[in-house]
Amino acid sequence: MCGINGVVGLNNISEVLFQGIRNLEYRGYDSCGVALMNKSDLLVRKNTGGVEEFFRKGNILSAQGKTGIAHTRWATHGKVTQDNTHPFTSCDGAFALVHNGIISNYRFLRDGLTGEGHLFRSETDTEVIPHLLEKYYQKYENVEKALVKTLNILEGTFAIAVISTYHPDQIFCARRESPLMLGIGDELKFVGSDFNAFIDYTKNAIIIEDDEYAILSRDSYVVKNFLTQEEVVKPITKIEWDSETAKKAGYPHYMLKEIYEQ
Repeated sequence: MCGINGVVGLNNISEVLFQGIRNLEYRGYDSCGVALMNKSDLLVRKNTGGVEEFFRKGNILSAQGKTGIAHTRWATHGKVTQDNTHPFTSCDGAFALVHNGIISNYRFLRDGLTGEGHLFRSETDTEVIPHLLEKYYQKYENVEKALVKTLNILEGTFAIAVISTYHPDQIFCARRESPLMLGIGDELKFVGSDFNAFIDYTKNAIIIEDDEYAILSRDSYVVKNFLTQEEVVKPITKIEWDSETAKKAGYPHYMLKEIYEQ
């Protein structure tokens, strides 16, 4: 399974992002990548191989950014290459996105976007999403509206996290049939595939349900249904486990957890 981690805060979050994505290594992966937003500058780095080597040798830990997303990939569409590694960006470089799941109508969407002049650099299904966001931002000039339009076009399963130069202090995320949750800290807000993305920093979690999306800022968050666009009031779940138990979601062994999630 792929791992998603995202952090938005007041100060540099590269170390926090590293700790979170390293805690997701148990999910299995063949490549990893990160996108960091420093004011309106978007830095995207990705490569095949291990998380710790990538962050340290790629100088990611010294990179500056108050908003960021990271991803560990287990290849489904496309070979294990740097080009096929998340995050993916739009043609204009305004959106960076990570994704877990399978977009079943991606060939149809890709053909249409290619015909409109969008350039693709990977073999993946995921890459259609940032291009759709770019397309609909150009139409609506509003990131949230572009996101909602895109989510309602996608078919298949997805958990996504997006950052944008249009809103450098926010993370946009959504899910359908792929796990996603928020971590609510005092000065940090998180999104992750599971609790391990943020359990070292907060044990206050919000479970995102199917057809919901969220917008995170350092000091606020909102959750809505992307079919109706109505706001959803979500309870905060207090995580009682430690980080090692959280990796198994309360199961005594990883194997049982993996079987349950199939």
